[in-house]
Amino acid sequence: MAEIDRISAEVIERFDAAALDPTAWMQALQALADATRSEHAQLVGLGGPAAVSFNWVTGVAEKVLADFIAIDGSNPAINPRVAAAAIYPGQGVLFERHYDAMTPSLKSDVYADFCATHDLAHGCHTTLVQDEVGLVGMAVLRTRRAKPTGERDRAVMAQVAPHARAAVRLRVALEREGARLVAGAFEAVSAAAFLCDGAGRVSAYTPAAERLVDQGRLHMAGGQLSGSTAAETAALQQAIWHFTTWRAGQATPRFTTLLLPGQPGDAPLIAEIARLPDDGWTIGAGARVLILLRSRQAGDRRLADILVAAYGLSPAEADVTFRLLDAQGRDAIALARGVSIATVRAQIKAIFAKIGVNRETELISQLAPLIHGAR
Repeated sequence: MAEIDRISAEVIERFDAAALDPTAWMQALQALADATRSEHAQLVGLGGPAAVSFNWVTGVAEKVLADFIAIDGSNPAINPRVAAAAIYPGQGVLFERHYDAMTPSLKSDVYADFCATHDLAHGCHTTLVQDEVGLVGMAVLRTRRAKPTGERDRAVMAQVAPHARAAVRLRVALEREGARLVAGAFEAVSAAAFLCDGAGRVSAYTPAAERLVDQGRLHMAGGQLSGSTAAETAALQQAIWHFTTWRAGQATPRFTTLLLPGQPGDAPLIAEIARLPDDGWTIGAGARVLILLRSRQAGDRRLADILVAAYGLSPAEADVTFRLLDAQGRDAIALARGVSIATVRAQIKAIFAKIGVNRETELISQLAPLIHGAR
């Protein structure tokens, strides 16, 4: 027992450091792998929009992590480790015996094939944090040659787990405080801003944003932000989901703009939504998505840029859209732009397709409140 205490103490010290310095997580995990005589150690967040919110594993290639995502490795229907965590909650360290008990009920051998391909045959794990969104788990993984974990290895894991749990919880608290500090910066310039965490829940907001909720222009329930219409809510949730699941290297942009006309009588809003940068070592409790809202003012010709960003219109198509909303006919538009009637007709057809309307009256109904501002 004295030896286990000594070995565990060295690992615990590493996790204590990682709570304050997130770049030290991999050092802590490597210490855990060494202490348990394992090739790999893992800290993973499962649940939320991204299914796997983070997955830090020592000593593996990026392809292993990508393959885990590709096979839906967090799914308890195929992963006996995740299944065991659900069946044996609160039982401390789970290991090979628990995983073997899950195997007959699995729907597929895809995870077993994944482990065989990457030689991750054995291991043990424990759940550090679990809430309504998902869980954070810590594991060690071993090759076929290393053989299954022993009592000594699991004893080290059991001793380290409470300290790793405390480190994760402290990191969550620090990330949330960081979100409040970011919100405070926007408050200083009177901006209406919401900040969402890695699960897509609102983690902080400014007084100007709170007023939009108090006035009923936007709504919050269970940390979820919604609009005043079903269409607005769907658009907001889709954008938030996109940016919480965004991964480095994706070709899709980190910024988008939504037009929120609201219900009849509502002040139209423009929502500018962005994925915030991170250092790759966030637990997911900090600010991941920024939503800035501003009112649409009459005569604001900058909306041309918004139409380009929101609907993918070309600058020429945005200009034609303005002219249609100003009740200009096709001949007048062609003359003003110095192009043929056929060109204008082709542009209008493209505009309808991109905005999702079939006729000019639908275009006017959808965009006029935003172009001309609240009446």
